[in-house]
Parts: sequence; structure tokens; C-alpha cells
Amino acid sequence: MEQTQDALAIVRALGKPTVFLTLTANPFWEEILLSVEPGEDGYNRPDITARVFNAKLKAMMDLIGKKKLIGEVVYHVLTIEWQKRKGKPKILKLQ
Repeated sequence: MEQTQDALAIVRALGKPTVFLTLTANPFWEEILLSVEPGEDGYNRPDITARVFNAKLKAMMDLIGKKKLIGEVVYHVLTIEWQKRKGKPKILKLQ
């Protein structure tokens, strides 16, 4: 609840977000398939899926923040959810 209130305070102080991004894990990403046993996929190995997801998230954040892919970032709010079906991580990001 406190983090939600913090996010709302940021929006009040700095304005509405101009970009909304969603990154959803794909259990069939090549990095995952190369790391699992034959016959498995990312659904069978949520640990590997989460690691690959976090690596891709970090790479995306570096592109957006450090390399300014979409311009100067004034603020960002980040939340990671786990989808109930099949347990894939999903990120919702506001800028």
C-alpha cells in the first residue's frame, strides 16, 4: 500500500506517465530452451524463466535509462507480477 501511495505521489508531483511498457516472459525464449532438459520448456522451470526474465528486464532498463532509447527518463515506476496461469513473470512499467 505504501509503494502505491508513493507512486501516486510521484505522478502528482511530476505529471502523468508518457510511456507505459509491458514485458511478459516467454517460456520459449531461446535462452530458456538452451538451459532446460530435452522435452522441458520454461513452464517446467520457473527458476530459469525468472532468471532470463530478470536479465532481459535489466537489458531493457539499460536501453531506456542509460542509453536514452526513448529520451530522458524523469521517473519510472516498476512492478513485477506473476500471472496466475502457468506462473510467468510480467512487468508493468510507467515512465
